[in-house]
Amino acid sequence: MKLVPASISIRLFRYSVFGAAVAAGVMFLSHFVSAAEPDVYPTAAIANKDTDHDDADDQTKVKTPHSARWQVSWGVDPDAVKAETKPVPTTIAHLMTFKRPADLPGKGTAPDRYRTHRIAPVETTPWLIKGTVISVVKEHDGDYRLIVADTNGNQVFCVMPDPTLAPKEGALTKKLNAARAVVEHRFHPTYTDQTVHVMVEVVSPGYFGRLNPENPNPEGFQLHPTIGVRFTGK
Repeated sequence: MKLVPASISIRLFRYSVFGAAVAAGVMFLSHFVSAAEPDVYPTAAIANKDTDHDDADDQTKVKTPHSARWQVSWGVDPDAVKAETKPVPTTIAHLMTFKRPADLPGKGTAPDRYRTHRIAPVETTPWLIKGTVISVVKEHDGDYRLIVADTNGNQVFCVMPDPTLAPKEGALTKKLNAARAVVEHRFHPTYTDQTVHVMVEVVSPGYFGRLNPENPNPEGFQLHPTIGVRFTGK
């Protein structure tokens, strides 16, 4: 058996000690950085897509707020209580007439005034629509998304974000939970889009999300967060 020269043994020992010190330092810094992160952001890792949430672009990213308007999209903003009033009946065709504010970009950072405040009256009114659910899917950011259509072919996104990913509860959280439970019981949504044909009544404030080519509304309008779902047919 060959003996390792003492000089080599000493160098190997030094390298191993240095490597252990580096590893320990990395672990310490990792803990320090994670502890310093703000706790106002959701931290559940999910594959993404934002429909408005539109908005994680990398499927390997940890989920962060849907967009700069994440408080509004989850219904935990200060104005959410304004959408707790009696639902206002309307039509999908009427929803299609709502215009996006000229200073609210379709992508990128929203101005400060839109981050935690709703756009009245579109986003402060709980709209009640009737139509037919033609599509159900669970998006990779945790949303349940229904596409509801009328008899003339007009369509609207009805979106229910996952409240468990929100950093706090808000005025609409309980109703959002209840709406998701109804959809879960009926369809058990998965990441595979289901084509269905079920009559439905939906209650939800409006929401101007990011512009999305999948959205049938060119203004980026959605019913989001949907807080009431009642199926009226098979």
